[in-house]
Amino acid sequence: MTVLRPEITIDSFHERQRGMLPDLLGVRIVALAQGTLTGELAIRPQLLAPNGFLHAATVIGLADLLWLRLHCPPA
Repeated sequence: MTVLRPEITIDSFHERQRGMLPDLLGVRIVALAQGTLTGELAIRPQLLAPNGFLHAATVIGLADLLWLRLHCPPA
């Protein structure tokens, strides 16, 4: 299991993602604890497929970005 470093906070995640894909998608970290990261994404028209349903890439992007935030070291 990944060990949560003490300097990692919700604010540090949001600062690190500013201007990057998580920020463009609107991904927000709402809870962070040892072994757990919870995020959310506000659904807006730009994230929908032409048929009006949530685009699959939006869902994959959310899951991928949250996993990366939990497991990857800072750049």
